[in-house]
Amino acid sequence: MVPGIPELGLKELISIACWYIWWERRKITHDESVQNPARSAQAIMALALNYWRALKKSGKARREGWEKPKEGHVKLNVDAGFSQDSQSGASGAVIRDDNGRFIAASCCGIEHVNDVPMAEARALRDGLVLASQLGCSRLEVNSDCLDVIVTMQDGGSSAGTAAALYEECTFLARGFTSKSSQWNRGIGEVLAGLVVVAAAMDVVAAATDVPAVAEAVGGIDDSRLYQNEEGLWVDLLKAKYLGDHDLFSPLVKTKGSQFWNSIQKLKWHFKLGARHKVRNGKQTYFWLDWWTGKGPLHQLFPELFACCDNHFATVARVRSAEGWRIRFRRTFGLEDTVEWENLCRIFDLHPVHTDEDQIFWALEQSGAYSTHSMYLRLSQGAMVTYFKEVWKTRVPPKIRVFLWQLITGRLPSADQVA
Repeated sequence: MVPGIPELGLKELISIACWYIWWERRKITHDESVQNPARSAQAIMALALNYWRALKKSGKARREGWEKPKEGHVKLNVDAGFSQDSQSGASGAVIRDDNGRFIAASCCGIEHVNDVPMAEARALRDGLVLASQLGCSRLEVNSDCLDVIVTMQDGGSSAGTAAALYEECTFLARGFTSKSSQWNRGIGEVLAGLVVVAAAMDVVAAATDVPAVAEAVGGIDDSRLYQNEEGLWVDLLKAKYLGDHDLFSPLVKTKGSQFWNSIQKLKWHFKLGARHKVRNGKQTYFWLDWWTGKGPLHQLFPELFACCDNHFATVARVRSAEGWRIRFRRTFGLEDTVEWENLCRIFDLHPVHTDEDQIFWALEQSGAYSTHSMYLRLSQGAMVTYFKEVWKTRVPPKIRVFLWQLITGRLPSADQVA
């Protein structure tokens, strides 16, 4: 504990101090001004105390979210973005019913706009047009612009640059039998703001970039991609990179976007727990996949694998009614002969099926892939105990990540920071 402040732990205070000093050092590399040591000490203490008190059960987090409209009403959330440099912007609107179900949304670019209130008034106008086109009669409007709300509550009269827009909004509002307006910035305005960003950045063009879409989804499970499961990002990756081949085929290009390159680096880890049940044999590699015995054949019989003529041969390709058609580049020596005899003992000629091969995760009893089982397999049970202390430290998450980077030597260097 810190002397004089019993509720604050010394470990937490030191952790926050290390992060703060590193942050001040980063400012120096960017030629930014920093505080004197006394003020820095006060800032460190304030950060530690504020976070510690926020963790108490008595403290209640302030939550702002989308609030339901009155029964039978729909809610219209509007927002706008404005660029001072280009004097342009974009508007967005989202409409949902009293159960929170999505009804419609719109986004429009604004080529010429003078200021933020004018952009917000245009967003309100576009939202009311959308509601009118849908035939909505009972409407609640949410906006994060106080000027818009006050003006509309006063009857829409304005002497500013957006006077014409307010007049049009007033005319459109007369078409609704019941309407009300609120001033807050809840999740509805955040969603409307995302629509604004979509309009400003031309999201239709961005969506054709597979890495951008895949990264927005966040993360990838090789098992889904390998087992031909359906999904937006799976379909996109297949269309751009895989074609008619599977993820491990030598015909698939290994270089592409940064996201695809990362998949190529990690994909072979999936083989550590993937177990194949051979049916037609077209999805199972004879040497590389685990389909018989206690593991992949290339690990059990490395000498035979080294001299075979095709490392990527599938079971369907080497299997025939008479037996196995496996070709080698040279005649067997004594060690090769022993391995071949051992190989022949562990598998028999599976009957041919028309069904596709089945793949399950052998590291889980359920047969479904899990990140936990993969981590245990990669770590082989080895545990780094001091990392537990890092993640249990009662400091903000960004400082925990900083401590982890510090311990593992992954903090940005001076060149990277600069």
